Amino acid sequence: MADAPTPMDGKVTGSWLVHHTNKLQHFSGASGFDRILSAGKATKLLSALSATQQNVVDMPRVEVLATAANMTPFELQGALWALEQQQLLQRSVSGVEVFGVTSATVLQRGAEVFAALSPRPEELAAISLAEMASSEPLDKREATRWISDTYRMTSGATDDFLAQTERTRLIDWEKHDAGAIVYFNGNLFKGGDLKKVSAILSQLNATERSLMSEVEERLKKQGCLAVTEIEKVIGPQLFERLNSIGFFDVNLVSNPTESVSFATRPAAFGKYANGNVDEGLDLAKAFVSSLTYGITRRHPNHGRIRRIEDLLGRLLRGEWTAAATAIGEDYVALELRGVVELRKGPAYGHQMRLRKTDVGQMALQVLQSGDASDMPLLKEIPSAQVTGYTGPEETRTLVRKHQLPESQRVVRNMLEVLRTGGGR
Repeated sequence: MADAPTPMDGKVTGSWLVHHTNKLQHFSGASGFDRILSAGKATKLLSALSATQQNVVDMPRVEVLATAANMTPFELQGALWALEQQQLLQRSVSGVEVFGVTSATVLQRGAEVFAALSPRPEELAAISLAEMASSEPLDKREATRWISDTYRMTSGATDDFLAQTERTRLIDWEKHDAGAIVYFNGNLFKGGDLKKVSAILSQLNATERSLMSEVEERLKKQGCLAVTEIEKVIGPQLFERLNSIGFFDVNLVSNPTESVSFATRPAAFGKYANGNVDEGLDLAKAFVSSLTYGITRRHPNHGRIRRIEDLLGRLLRGEWTAAATAIGEDYVALELRGVVELRKGPAYGHQMRLRKTDVGQMALQVLQSGDASDMPLLKEIPSAQVTGYTGPEETRTLVRKHQLPESQRVVRNMLEVLRTGGGR
């Protein structure tokens, strides 16, 4: 167990603010994390408002983006005030002007908003505990002592805090057969740690290891695969076990007709986020997943993507794409998160322009080579509309909730190996 926490990088803090906010929004009555929620929502709003260059956003669009970020009108006004206090934007009657915030800086700015709200010890502890559990699984008893000593919380306050953290899944946890609880989260493989990967693979039999290697090679080459394709190779049970501990990043793209899950390698984005959850990173995953949907599942008559390099090249030059029916249907979720801008085509369909260049650069790198870790930053459905996107953390949590006892036992064994053999 580590000693007193070292000062955390602002980008890391901002990452956890967004991560925790996404979790807390699914739970009613989660007390003690109000400042995390406020700062996290403000960060998500700032991300949606910001573009690569300084820009002005009219109030109707501001309100739509706030609704997409699950903000009430009252919360929107509070967030705009907090962001204005940090001189990140200026409000007017017609809208807001954002001052040069990009995907590369939005998390740092979010951390500054959080600090200005004077967070409570429990909220600081929630950030630190999540970061520590991203390196290796932690025994609850050790975590309890560390939190109580570091943040000067009474034993009762510490117990209440951990109970809330477990209930809201701010970190994942498993109870071992002996009754001990171990904390971990889905960032264990973000950095591509070979020891951790080897430790997990050592738990598989020879056939499973061979099949896993096949999947790894395909992901390295293609960047993104439909989960159904991976399950054809390794089977749904092994996929479930590995996904539940974060071995894959699963991104769920939803539309009125279907929900399609795509998987990427956590390490493909690892260096961009220094091994941590990153809002900008999730935007890139959402973009990659929507583009892959257009490449693999779109009907040719409705705008199937044929040359991804040409499309992204045009977007990265700041140009509008040619009009297509699919553009108005496949990128709604990305539009609501401020990644792209859509407009009606001259005669039919819609055109698209990229608002976040760094997100587009990462998406291109992943789709071309299966890996964006060396970035300096960073059956057909005829009318399906991609209106929703669910990121890796939430899809992994859903998998864990539905695991069978036997699967849970295997996962516990994997976590134990990570802690004692592969995580150091």
